[in-house]
Amino acid sequence: AKAAPKPIRWFSMPQLFRYEKQQRGRLREHFQLNCDLVGEAGPRADAEVIALAIDVCRELGLTADDFRVRLSDRRVIYTLLAQASVPAESFADVLGVIDKIERNGAAASRARLVELGLGDRTEAILAIAAIRSMGELHELADAWGLKAAEWEFSRVVAALEAMGLDAYLDVDFSIVRGLAYYTGTVFELFDRKGQLRAICGGGRYDTLLNSLGGANLPAVGFGLGDGVLGE
Repeated sequence: AKAAPKPIRWFSMPQLFRYEKQQRGRLREHFQLNCDLVGEAGPRADAEVIALAIDVCRELGLTADDFRVRLSDRRVIYTLLAQASVPAESFADVLGVIDKIERNGAAASRARLVELGLGDRTEAILAIAAIRSMGELHELADAWGLKAAEWEFSRVVAALEAMGLDAYLDVDFSIVRGLAYYTGTVFELFDRKGQLRAICGGGRYDTLLNSLGGANLPAVGFGLGDGVLGE
């Protein structure tokens, strides 16, 4: 990786196995398309990878009537949490609550935040998780004295819109991805009816390669399994 020209565009399609109970769209054995762009830190790389995920689904015959890309950005969430006076040591726990808010509901999420000692910050955290458009993001940022237009996430969304992909996009700050290594843009593809698990998930992970003993290179990528596609 160190010697190869950057950025590196890499993909694989392995057969994978999980040691867990089978569920609809999540099997103990499946094939998965992994695509990553390594060595490019800018918003255009994020947009390129998200556009690739969209194009893969379109190549399989799906359209904007069938699926949506729900995306957010951990850097933006961290900035908003800090502005809401949430301690940095609580960020990981708060992401865990946001990640499950759709499944657990607002009442259970509030109760969990109180358990974490964040009762006085609960409404601010839920306001972040409730963002569903760039307009709402800019409104909240303005109200809190921040400049959303300067954030890299705004340029990612603008790049995707410039590609003509806005029909597929839903800004959704309840999407944070469960894995701890994500550092920036995060996204998931879902069926429009909302009946299935995520078709695909990914995001930016600028520190992962280095933390595993590899080169210190920024990267962004996704995994797309055949289980939900089959459904």
